[in-house]
Amino acid sequence: MFNVKKGKKKRIILICAGGGHFNEIMQLEEMFVKYDYLLITERTPLMSAFKDSYNICFLKPRPMGKKRRLLFFVSVVINFYQSIKLLFKHYPKVIITTGGPTAAPMCFFG
Repeated sequence: MFNVKKGKKKRIILICAGGGHFNEIMQLEEMFVKYDYLLITERTPLMSAFKDSYNICFLKPRPMGKKRRLLFFVSVVINFYQSIKLLFKHYPKVIITTGGPTAAPMCFFG
């Protein structure tokens, strides 16, 4: 799949929304732990439980409640800039996603 040189692992980013999308990414765990990976998802109480087990970064979660429409655009803009920063910091060869609005900016720039 990837041509891995001795002593140097290929960098990959796995990005997804929380919940079912995250569950789908975790089905690839046996594969992605062999690489220099960065797992990116939304910060929620459930997802925060994984921070000690994986190389994981969090983006702003989708808003809930009455002002959801306005806050959705605010969170997209924030995640847009955070995605650029993470993309250049990790600089992956491959981006793998299972979808969700959280992944859109990363995939656009990748």
